[in-house]
Amino acid sequence: MSRGSRLRFAVVLAGFAAVMGLRAPMARAADGFMASQAGVQFDAVLPHDSSGNGISDHSNKAGGVQAAYTFHMDKWMAAGFEYGKTRYTSNFSGSFGSAAVQSNVNQVELDFLLNIPDHLKRVHPYAVAGVGLFRFSPTDNVNNFAGTSPRSRNTGIFGGGADIDISKRIGIRADYRIARFKVPDFNLAALDLRGDGHFTQPSIGVYYRFGGFALGKN
Repeated sequence: MSRGSRLRFAVVLAGFAAVMGLRAPMARAADGFMASQAGVQFDAVLPHDSSGNGISDHSNKAGGVQAAYTFHMDKWMAAGFEYGKTRYTSNFSGSFGSAAVQSNVNQVELDFLLNIPDHLKRVHPYAVAGVGLFRFSPTDNVNNFAGTSPRSRNTGIFGGGADIDISKRIGIRADYRIARFKVPDFNLAALDLRGDGHFTQPSIGVYYRFGGFALGKN
């Protein structure tokens, strides 16, 4: 990861920490104590085709898993941290012919969630925006294009979803996000599209809520 990428990621992390620190006293005063929830989600990774610089990229669809922690600062706002992993193959084509790169993708995300006002007791919709860091690490697949090496990319994330309570503590989260990032070139000039790509990421999973307030009561 470049120095600039590390700096941008650190600035965003510091911003989230500052917002959480400012909101925490207000949340305690209003609700007595704060709520948080942890969960796991299974997702589909649906890459969209990209092209540029005389090169095109078609990546295979894949599945993945994510672990998530959400900290509710009050009934309206929450901050989230997610770690996910998937594996898919990028298929490049250009003047060089064709090249395939299978890679493990590790993703770290920092999210801001805005809970949407609702009058439903058990369903809590939200909008989400965030930033992340994706690490594309080529596997040892014998069909991989020669000379590739791991590449990191910053990403912007936005979408929405809903938390659906099954009980006071346990629930289901359904989520749909779009992640946008510069297409990884795996440190090879021949694979550099010099452009952005994105994938959509629908997911569903379960969560467990720790303490806090009832989100359905405004």
